[in-house]
Amino acid sequence: MWVLLVLGLALAACTPTDEPAQPVPTLAYTPPATQIADNPTPTVAANTEVTAVPTATETSVPTVTPVPSATAVPTGDTTPQPMQIVFNAGEISTTLQRTLAVGQNDQFVFWAAADQFAEIAVISNNESANFSLVGLADGQPYKRFENEDRSWSGTLLSSGEYQITVTSLTRPLDYTLLLTIYPGEQALPQTLPELAGWVGQQRHNGVNALVVQQTLNANDYLAEWHEVDLTGDGEVEWIAVLQMASDSVFGPEGDAIVVSPAGLVYRHYAHFVNDGDRMPTIAYYGDMTGDNLPDVAIETQFCGAHTCTHFYDIVGAPNGAVQSLVPAVSEYPRPAIGMMSSEVTFADGTGDGRTDLIQHGGFISSVGAGPYQRGYTEVWAWDGAQSQFALAETILDPSNYRFHLLYEANDLFAAGDYSAAIPKYIEVVENESLEDGVGLIDPTSTYDVTRQFAAFRLVLAYMQLGDMDSALTWSDWIYFNHETSPFEDATLTFWEDYNFNHDVGMGCTAVTHILNTLPNPTGPLADLGYALPSLTAESVCPVGQ
Repeated sequence: MWVLLVLGLALAACTPTDEPAQPVPTLAYTPPATQIADNPTPTVAANTEVTAVPTATETSVPTVTPVPSATAVPTGDTTPQPMQIVFNAGEISTTLQRTLAVGQNDQFVFWAAADQFAEIAVISNNESANFSLVGLADGQPYKRFENEDRSWSGTLLSSGEYQITVTSLTRPLDYTLLLTIYPGEQALPQTLPELAGWVGQQRHNGVNALVVQQTLNANDYLAEWHEVDLTGDGEVEWIAVLQMASDSVFGPEGDAIVVSPAGLVYRHYAHFVNDGDRMPTIAYYGDMTGDNLPDVAIETQFCGAHTCTHFYDIVGAPNGAVQSLVPAVSEYPRPAIGMMSSEVTFADGTGDGRTDLIQHGGFISSVGAGPYQRGYTEVWAWDGAQSQFALAETILDPSNYRFHLLYEANDLFAAGDYSAAIPKYIEVVENESLEDGVGLIDPTSTYDVTRQFAAFRLVLAYMQLGDMDSALTWSDWIYFNHETSPFEDATLTFWEDYNFNHDVGMGCTAVTHILNTLPNPTGPLADLGYALPSLTAESVCPVGQ
């Protein structure tokens, strides 16, 4: 008789209540305008491990709420508030370790789409714990307590929330709850442009971010997912890096997209005609324009036979509309800031308190590029007047090569800054501590020809400034120090033409003509490797050319 009474009480305790589950009070999740959501969707309860995410097929999805602590259990109530289970991005299963106190049941709620397949198991000592499963949307029972099985699997019939209730005859009790929801079948676009449009349409239709991630992950189409408010309107943008399998040795194709509540607002997709482009990645988040809103830097690499070029696109909304904030470049099919073999940092390089893109590199990993390459640093900063990022500064790496200093002087000469070019040309001629190399085609020292080139340019620079006395001084230097050289021929030809025509440009035409009749007049300077300027007959006297 006593045994029957105990069994009767136990069965009564196992009978599920007919009262509907009470909703969990939650706060709406709105990331701050300048904060990056490292985990854009609420996580599962503590001690939960997840490996992927189910795929939904519905376009109307309830809001996902933050998860209460899995270890905090109300007391004094045999029907506590249910705990919400939400999978992390890219995961389809979870494991919860729980302790069931005396006189209590545990209730869990999870969301799934119609036709998804679920597996549930409860593991405890002596199989003391049991569970029930019911659909809250339609009241459909899937497993009752009367079913003594400690596991259940099957297809869920409706899109909505489902409730698991765990109970036990032995209190207190430690148990483990295992929940897996497999992605459902869904046909997705098979090209990156179409897939980007599909993601935008899902957002426009109100599909929850978690469900979109689940679907993309289930088809191996998602490489990165971030949520951040780029426009400051309180609504986060989805920033996703999509991927498509390819037979390229450089990995899958990729596309970085930005999706607002209205739909797709930006695509970075940049595919070269030839192979070598790599999938984009999100390199940086932060305010780079000074408007207290985050901007996003997208990195893409293009790799040739020996060298990879790093390209960066910066996307933001300083004027309220999401757009690229960098200028377009001819060699790249999208707006980008590019450099070969670059290393990039995001820091204040101009001292204005804003974050800049600072890249260093410029090296080509090829034998033909030559051994005398000179790296440099570029600082790209926000230019409010142009409403885009602009090159604020170029800083050459330190070098002790004489011909590197010659190139610097030539750049100043080409820009018409003759006063700044002159002291550099003089240093090329007179500084004996500078180093010299040899060319690839003409493997002789660059010492003599580099100094002669600089001396002839001093003649031209002083002529452009109207200082004929100084020009004649450097002409004499060439006559006395380099007789029978191509540069002596060039100097004689220049003055013969100038004394007749009184025009520097016409004198240069005559010089170029005479040098082109000589074999390799600039010697090793014509080829120090294709990464360096090739100084030929046409380079010696460029005025008016």
